[in-house]
Amino acid sequence: MSPSNDLSRAFVVPLAIYGIIILGIFLGVVGEFILARNDERIQQRLSNARVKVMEQFGKEDTAAPPERKSLLQEIISIVAAEAPIILILGILGAPIVYLEGWDVIMGYVTSSCSKRNIGLG
Repeated sequence: MSPSNDLSRAFVVPLAIYGIIILGIFLGVVGEFILARNDERIQQRLSNARVKVMEQFGKEDTAAPPERKSLLQEIISIVAAEAPIILILGILGAPIVYLEGWDVIMGYVTSSCSKRNIGLG
């Protein structure tokens, strides 16, 4: 399924460019997540090594561990970060749905597939 008139096609071009940009951002976020997890593991190993060394000398480690977020807090922060992106995609996709005469579900499916395929393509 593709846009059938020139005006709809004109709205698809910025949407496609936006999809490519989102893919780049997504890859950056995933890379940052992987690096952050690796850094956490390294810090945990260093912390464990410090504790073992301090135990050998008979002193307690007084460094407070970093505060960890719960899963719900992580999900809320991700949703808050992604909300503007989803809003922009909805605003860019709405004219195409209207011009083509699609219902909301067909427009959502078509636009999400298009964004995903263009971003991965």
